[in-house]
Amino acid sequence: MKWVEVNIGVREDSNTKRTVLLEFVASLVEKTTKVKSWHFLWESKPWPEVKRIGTTLRLRFYGDDNTIDQLQQEIEKNLAKLEKSKPEYYLGHCFGKHGDCNEEYKGEANDYGDKGWELVVKMLKFGSEAALELIKNEDKLGKSEEYKKPVKAYADRYVHCFLNQLSTLVNEIDFYLEQAIQRISYANTRKMFAEIDLMDLINSVKGKVINKARKRKC
Repeated sequence: MKWVEVNIGVREDSNTKRTVLLEFVASLVEKTTKVKSWHFLWESKPWPEVKRIGTTLRLRFYGDDNTIDQLQQEIEKNLAKLEKSKPEYYLGHCFGKHGDCNEEYKGEANDYGDKGWELVVKMLKFGSEAALELIKNEDKLGKSEEYKKPVKAYADRYVHCFLNQLSTLVNEIDFYLEQAIQRISYANTRKMFAEIDLMDLINSVKGKVINKARKRKC
């Protein structure tokens, strides 16, 4: 059993990302019935070959060696078609490990532990499948009997309900604020806050929100 990771550079706009997901990823996933798991992620920092003019779609598949070898050939073939049919979207690709070209991705059990990585793989797969279904049916969200709620309602259920289930271990509000603060900081400075500074910021934000809410007129 092994993984394959492909990093695909595309233009940084919602329409391009949607087109690549629906015309490349979705069609590829439909052909990969033999893989044990798969997922995709958008990376804000492209690998060097993209030279910061786009964004990176990181796509991974896991299965037996023969299936993955055949799939890698299929990926190459489909990317060649994408480059020919949508040259305005496609910026290049490389197989690698966390965007490092020509290195082999072997999963992340060393970081999470065997059981922990199994859980993460399940979550990544479900999240990818759910996201792809919602994107495919974007025009129906909140407007049909099939999907009565808008997209944010499904995102809220996925995140909020999981944190609710973990409430004996994780404070939901502090988690949201910590993630938001650290991601804003990293996106703009490539730096993260130390724990003590982070907690001061979280408490400051909560205090400002509470004071603002108390001053609002009913």
